[in-house]
Amino acid sequence: MKTMENLIKAKGNMKLGNHKKEVNGNTTKYIYYWTAIVTVDEKEMTYITDNGGYGTRSTNAAINDYKRKLNDKGYVYVN
Repeated sequence: MKTMENLIKAKGNMKLGNHKKEVNGNTTKYIYYWTAIVTVDEKEMTYITDNGGYGTRSTNAAINDYKRKLNDKGYVYVN
């Protein structure tokens, strides 16, 4: 998804549609609607996911898309 690619490439905070990137020091959060579905430790190059209790197809699809894109960039999933 182009939105996620643009958010991952962005250097700072950014909002595109229902997705948002928040950067705070070495931590980056990717938010879908109001839920931080992916939290990245930029220093360790690791990330965790959390669907926030929303087991919807769209939330799970967004998480899986972020996982693919982050894995391609060398990040390691630790959840």
